[in-house]
Amino acid sequence: REDGWQIPFNELRAVSLIALLRMGLAGTTRRRLYRLFARMPVYEDSAPWNIVLAGDRLEYIDQDTKDKTLDAHVALAYQTMAALMNYQRTV
Repeated sequence: REDGWQIPFNELRAVSLIALLRMGLAGTTRRRLYRLFARMPVYEDSAPWNIVLAGDRLEYIDQDTKDKTLDAHVALAYQTMAALMNYQRTV
């Protein structure tokens, strides 16, 4: 409520990813959700309660970080980890 945005409780149009995972989905459905998740942008708070299945797609719903993706930084994070692992092997 601090930002004036209200959670719309009057209609059900999606189910959170955490709720779906806790239901014990069949393997094919779980794999499909994983593929959809892997195609999503990397958000600051990609916790499964901030992601919902709406129809046939996953949506990120955290309003505070919805416009902040980290896709450009993921490659740099991988390069940094690789450099540190090489450094550790050297030292």
